[in-house]
Amino acid sequence: MISSASLFDSALLPEAIPDYAEMAHSLPSIEGLFFALRIQVGSDAGQIQWACGEFLSHYGLQADALGCSARAWWAVFDPEDARVLKQQMVRGNTISCMPLRAIDGKSWRVDMALTKNGVWHGCLLPNITAFNCATEGALTSAYQQQTTLLQAVLESSSDVVVFAVDRDYRLMAFNHQFQLTQQLLWGQSAIALGTSMLDVVQDASEREDFCQKIQRVLMGESLVVEDEYGHAQHTREYRRGFWSPVCDTQGCVIGVTIFSLNISDRRLAELELQQREQELRTLMDNTGDVIVRYDKSLRCVFANKVLHSEMRDSQLPLLGATPTDRYGSTPHAFELEEQLKRVFSTRESVQFEWKRPAHNGQTVYFLVHISPEFNDAGVLETALLVARDISELQASRERIHQMAFYDGLTGLPNRALLHERLNYMVQSRVHDDRLAAVLMVDMDQFKAINDTMGHAAGDALLKQAAHRLVQCVGEHATVARLGGDEFILLIPEVSCPLELNNVGYGILQQFRNCFVLDGKQVYVNCSIGIAQFPIDSRDPGVLLQYADSAMYAAKRAGRNSMRFYSREMTAQAQERLAMEMDLRNALLRKEMEVHYQPKVALAGDRLVGSEALLRWHHPVHGMVSPTQFISLAEELGLIHELGEWVLRQACTMAVRLNLRPGYPKHKIAINLSPRQFQQQGLELRIASILEETQCVAQWIELEITEGLLLADDEVVLQTLLALRKMGFTIAIDDFGTGYSSLSYLARFPIDTLKIDRSFIQTLMHSQEHAELVKAILLMANALNKDVVAEGVETAEQAAFLREHGCEMAQGYFYSKPLPAEQCAALPVQLPPRCGC
Repeated sequence: MISSASLFDSALLPEAIPDYAEMAHSLPSIEGLFFALRIQVGSDAGQIQWACGEFLSHYGLQADALGCSARAWWAVFDPEDARVLKQQMVRGNTISCMPLRAIDGKSWRVDMALTKNGVWHGCLLPNITAFNCATEGALTSAYQQQTTLLQAVLESSSDVVVFAVDRDYRLMAFNHQFQLTQQLLWGQSAIALGTSMLDVVQDASEREDFCQKIQRVLMGESLVVEDEYGHAQHTREYRRGFWSPVCDTQGCVIGVTIFSLNISDRRLAELELQQREQELRTLMDNTGDVIVRYDKSLRCVFANKVLHSEMRDSQLPLLGATPTDRYGSTPHAFELEEQLKRVFSTRESVQFEWKRPAHNGQTVYFLVHISPEFNDAGVLETALLVARDISELQASRERIHQMAFYDGLTGLPNRALLHERLNYMVQSRVHDDRLAAVLMVDMDQFKAINDTMGHAAGDALLKQAAHRLVQCVGEHATVARLGGDEFILLIPEVSCPLELNNVGYGILQQFRNCFVLDGKQVYVNCSIGIAQFPIDSRDPGVLLQYADSAMYAAKRAGRNSMRFYSREMTAQAQERLAMEMDLRNALLRKEMEVHYQPKVALAGDRLVGSEALLRWHHPVHGMVSPTQFISLAEELGLIHELGEWVLRQACTMAVRLNLRPGYPKHKIAINLSPRQFQQQGLELRIASILEETQCVAQWIELEITEGLLLADDEVVLQTLLALRKMGFTIAIDDFGTGYSSLSYLARFPIDTLKIDRSFIQTLMHSQEHAELVKAILLMANALNKDVVAEGVETAEQAAFLREHGCEMAQGYFYSKPLPAEQCAALPVQLPPRCGC
């Protein structure tokens, strides 16, 4: 229906009224009559203000009729229709669908509306539109077709629910989908027009919400809302509703129309997406990793809570900031920006370790992975950075590196790092032949400190020694600990050998100063060996070997000294190594043999015993003296095995000699190494050998050195007492060789003193030695000790000793050491030179 008011509202303003006639004639030709009357308020007087051409044509009026009195043309209408029309106009009422009959026999339907201002200069100005009933029927049919089409459209959608309610919430209209939806959500099997929606909506809270929305729309408001509907025990749906007011022809709101779309799938997808986003956000915020997104300008566009927490003390906003904005113009900020630029330029991921200072002043280490991010079109838009704090891992790495390459006690480089630096030192000087050196430093008597003061004191000594060595060399040198009390010094730059000489003497001087251990002053010297590159060798391993050889040469020279490597040392070292290898197999190959040197009583030259002396029949070098291999056996730890073997052989020999009928007692003297006393249970092993060989302890004399007694070791004392209790006699070998304290003669169970051969050999040529021998004999007699003179080679020596009270002697004057068979064949009366 076309509303005349909508066409002419803008033309009915008072200033436009003189133009009505022109506008009326220019209206399009439609099946309708348009005219306006000007009626005096309070009377039926008036005039035709304007009329369209169709109106004038149908009623036989001319254009000049416009402006004539209204009375002149009321006759064209049926009197009753004219009365009602005039009455409604005068009252100012709006007319809708009023039937109107004209004199030409046509039937019309009239719509009338007052102007917006209603009154102008005391006159009513209504608009009147009259439609031909035949034309109206066609319009009505078209309207019905449109209505049917619209209804079909609304019914064809399975998602759109359409319904209308009046002001009392009663249903005025609804589509089929509305019925289905109500049955699904609320279990309503049949809903009729006029049913109150308050009965349909069963949930109290939803019912209250429905009423509030209806009231808002009835007030003229349109709503677009999304809500969840349905009974708790039935299906619930998410719907988007469009709520609009329904007005009558007078513009009064008489109800509400609701179009409702089922958005459950979309809503569920949105909720799931929100849940996933929340889970992702929770994961990103609760992970320990830093997650940051950067745009192409290297500005932060996203950061998780880890980074926000980290930057809590910063005054700079995090979002929108570049790395240099956050960290300033620092190397670590520039490094991060360079890596980001690399990702944007190469479009490839990068991974690197990154460190930066933390708020507490410490250094924080991160493992950073930066990945490019592309949009659907393949355009690189952002880069995602994920950084994991690996500070603890880095600390573990550093600890592992420290343990792998540094000595745990002194903090010096260990053997592994020493070899790395030694190789580098040699390789860096291959082409220029500049002089470099390797120094090996070994502390003298370190084991004695460990044994007497304990390992804690030994560790403290090593720390102090390491500190002194570091002070003796420059910052480019390396001081490393090989193990035990051995240190290696690498001097990479040496101007001349004299400089090395000065370094060596500087180290010796440092060690001459006392060390303080547990509040006690201790003096420990050192021995130094020096090997030079490239003079001695260009091979790193050989340089170490040569420095070691030179160090041992310094020790053999009396310790507390320094030696440069020479080629003679290599020959000696190789000879020593060969002897060591041969010595280890000598017993298995049965190359060892015990010889016995007779011992005679000077009064009558009677055979009273012998001394067991070990000999080595080397397959290449022939007979090897004990002076050449006993010290080596002690260093290698072979002395225990050799000592027990000699004791077993001597006990067997003692049984053989003492069980001969008619022969006097024959006592065999056996040397015990100080190293044998370091093993616990020495007396038990000796007792076991006695039992094994059926030897009597009184047939054996055990010889020890003065140095063993000077240590004043309680273990040594208890061992000697145990051996004495078993029946052994104890003798001091090489008595008088350089020791001044004789208090051990009273403390330890000593039976025999053996005067060292050095005194006997000079006896007839040195008054001092002669007097010293006399003093020894007088002291021994006073202490009731037996005396044996070693190394007697002349009759004059034998006569001197006999004259001054010496009881027994041994030496080449009587016999050289003999094999067991020859010794057993000796007569009881042993004249001089008998065994020679």
